[in-house]
Amino acid sequence: MNKTFMKLSAEKRKNIINTAIREFAQKGYTAASTDSICNAAGISKGTLFYYIKNKKNLFC
Repeated sequence: MNKTFMKLSAEKRKNIINTAIREFAQKGYTAASTDSICNAAGISKGTLFYYIKNKKNLFC
């Protein structure tokens, strides 16, 4: 994760990470959708990619 992501509150970081974990666990990396992650986490796709540059970084 980058420095910008680490500036988020711990609660917001935890929400994004846990939402992503659920999505990847249920669907696998290829079928996981950043749109679904954003909707479930309550953030915009632009916000997700501002903090985490791409799906691969989020997965790692």
